Amino acid sequence: MQTSIVKNTISLLLSKLVPSLFLTVINIVYSHYLSQDDYGIYQTIFTYLNIFVIVSTFGLSRHILSFGALNQYQPFLRIKLLSIVFLITLIPIIFYLLYTDSTFDIPSLILFVVLLLSQSLYMVQEANVLSLEKNYILLTPNFIYATLLLIGHLSLLYVGYSVVK
Repeated sequence: MQTSIVKNTISLLLSKLVPSLFLTVINIVYSHYLSQDDYGIYQTIFTYLNIFVIVSTFGLSRHILSFGALNQYQPFLRIKLLSIVFLITLIPIIFYLLYTDSTFDIPSLILFVVLLLSQSLYMVQEANVLSLEKNYILLTPNFIYATLLLIGHLSLLYVGYSVVK
């Protein structure tokens, strides 16, 4: 039992450490190479993303951690539950951004919603894995995600930064 707790704790720590380090590198590099306006827009988008991921999952991650993994539900019920949660939360977010923030035009709003949806699904899946106490499963995807995020951000600087890119 204690070995399992230690193993899960170390796995969780390592799965969060690499992405955090890479995000720190990205923020340092972007703050040096982007103009104040571009860096402000970049940070605004990621601030919105972090806030709206919490809103868009509608407490589903906490529910999973409290009451068990979604695997206990039939596949159709899982899809129905996720669809309802994201439909209820994403529509108001889209209208909010569309009508109150000039940062987003239609193409960048669509890209933002796709990013938000993918991050939200990842958060739900991460909670699912944590509820099953199989934290080691998170190591590889988190490392791959962090590496792709770093490469993507650095390549954007190379080809010329734009919010839509």
